[in-house]
Amino acid sequence: MRDFYHARIENPWHKYPAFFIIRHEHGKKWFGLIMAASEYTLGVSDDREKLIDAINIKLDPRDVEFFKDQPGFLPAYHMNKTHWVTVLLNGTVPDETLEELIKTSHDLTE
Repeated sequence: MRDFYHARIENPWHKYPAFFIIRHEHGKKWFGLIMAASEYTLGVSDDREKLIDAINIKLDPRDVEFFKDQPGFLPAYHMNKTHWVTVLLNGTVPDETLEELIKTSHDLTE
């Protein structure tokens, strides 16, 4: 991903070692947040111990509205829920779809 999008992957929060932002190489804007968060934090279940991998990506509000009710998609964790969505990285969302959505997020934040 780093080479394809000319992006930097950073962990700016020492308190959250399993959270990484994907930032445009030349600039401060970021287009993804990769995380291992508890199912409780993401609103998947009441389990505060079980971690789940996910990514926050920016989309057009119409796409956010469409995807929010699809399997593998959640309201954006800790982001503007009109423009961002959380995608579970557990195989529910096909890789091709995920790749397309990451590209969209990249393009929307340039």
